[in-house]
Amino acid sequence: LVEKQKAVQAQIAEDKKNKDNPNIVEVAESGFYEKIQEKLPPVFRIMYSWLLKALILIFSIWWIPLAIVILVVLRILLGFYRRTRYR
Repeated sequence: LVEKQKAVQAQIAEDKKNKDNPNIVEVAESGFYEKIQEKLPPVFRIMYSWLLKALILIFSIWWIPLAIVILVVLRILLGFYRRTRYR
């Protein structure tokens, strides 16, 4: 692990020296997402935080997305059944 860490640190240092090829290291250091977040109005920040919490809750419980997918598929199948039945 120590050898891999040294190799990664060497690669990061080399990427920092090479200014012709911008990469993820430079984007991460510039705080791109922090700059975007600072420009958002407070209402959107609050909405984003609540949306993120809701998505984490939904996807941390495995059966909720499964139940939603099953209900959507059943609704689609019911629509096809009604179309073919009443023709």
